[in-house]
Amino acid sequence: MSLEVDGVQPPNGVLKPTSVNELSSILFESDSAGLGVIPFGGRTRLEVGGIPKKFDIGIDTTGLNKIVTHNPADLTCTVEAGMYLDQLQSILDDHGQFLAI
Repeated sequence: MSLEVDGVQPPNGVLKPTSVNELSSILFESDSAGLGVIPFGGRTRLEVGGIPKKFDIGIDTTGLNKIVTHNPADLTCTVEAGMYLDQLQSILDDHGQFLAI
């Protein structure tokens, strides 16, 4: 699957952070260097949105796939950006819950 975004060719490399701290460092260093960053997860809908002016670094968010908090009694859940919907639905199903979208 291509990482072309709205016709803008992708860079040669993609970074895949596995923690929020690692992502934060990547974003800080990229901003300091004036680099254009485009995040992606399941690589769907890469053609939707504004055409990017720069695409220097791709960030694969699928390594950020953990549940941050889940309180079944309050029907609330916070997950990291890279969690796939089917993963979340499976976890919620264990508690008789689901995400309605």
